[in-house]
Amino acid sequence: MIIVQDIGVNILLWAAILGCIILPRMPRVMRVIGLILALAGMPVLPFLSWHLFEGAGSIETGPSDKTFIAVFGGGASRIPEIGAWPESDTVLRVAAGLSAAQESGLPIAFSGGATKDGAPTEADAVRRSLNWPDNAPMDDNARNTKENAEAFAKIAAQQGWTHVVLATGPTHRRRAAATLRAAGLTLAGVAETSRERPTLSALFFVPSLKGLALWRRPTYETAAIASYLAAGRIAWRDLF
Repeated sequence: MIIVQDIGVNILLWAAILGCIILPRMPRVMRVIGLILALAGMPVLPFLSWHLFEGAGSIETGPSDKTFIAVFGGGASRIPEIGAWPESDTVLRVAAGLSAAQESGLPIAFSGGATKDGAPTEADAVRRSLNWPDNAPMDDNARNTKENAEAFAKIAAQQGWTHVVLATGPTHRRRAAATLRAAGLTLAGVAETSRERPTLSALFFVPSLKGLALWRRPTYETAAIASYLAAGRIAWRDLF
């Protein structure tokens, strides 16, 4: 499917790569660009890079009466005639958190405000459209991952909780875990989302437009982690 989708654009991509690499008298810089496009366009490389972000670092199991599940918002939008609606990342994270809460009996909390001007809060979208427990704490002010973690730390202090099970997307996991540690919480586990992983095949080694697009999340998280480190929002030790 990776190659079949956008086949016309992929043909143009392959022609550009081959032209840069094999045409005579092509400047060396163009050959280098062709090789970079060929490698970066292979879907296998961004998929492998995701493993750098999926790890949550050290985990320390705590007493059940002091442990809770923290669900990070993943976006929300406003749909005409419907109102606030959660993005797919939010739906998957909430589903993972609720499933873990049902299996473990642990309390659960959610944090997610309006991440863009004019957008509804993620908490409102979850409250309106998903089966969120009435008695489970919700924060609707956090605008980013750092503020999410600070909101969870405040909720935990009010409830007497010290350990947290993280529910978020795979590529967001390392940064989210780091902000929770920086906020003074101890990571006790991870609630896995239900997004299926694709099975590797020969097509994953063929450059494609989809392969280039798959770098979006790893690139964003790399920049976000670097920004958080530079701003002092997290320390290196919080990442591991």
